Amino acid sequence: KSILEITLFSKLTIFSWLMFTEIAFHLYKTAKEEERKYSELVFLEIAGLTCRQMKEVYWLDSLSEQVLSELKERKLL
Repeated sequence: KSILEITLFSKLTIFSWLMFTEIAFHLYKTAKEEERKYSELVFLEIAGLTCRQMKEVYWLDSLSEQVLSELKERKLL
């Protein structure tokens, strides 16, 4: 899994990963009840990958307050 993370993460820019995190969060928050479990899993995987791979913290200002709050609540930051 870690090799896949490093390989996959390096193929896209930081802005792509931030956008994926925002989109995954939106899909999770707007999901129907039967889709909520899976959309939460997708959000957690994308957000987790993004947070683990980024060593700098300057990118935090690029995320919405809702996403930052969710990442802090889930202890991903």
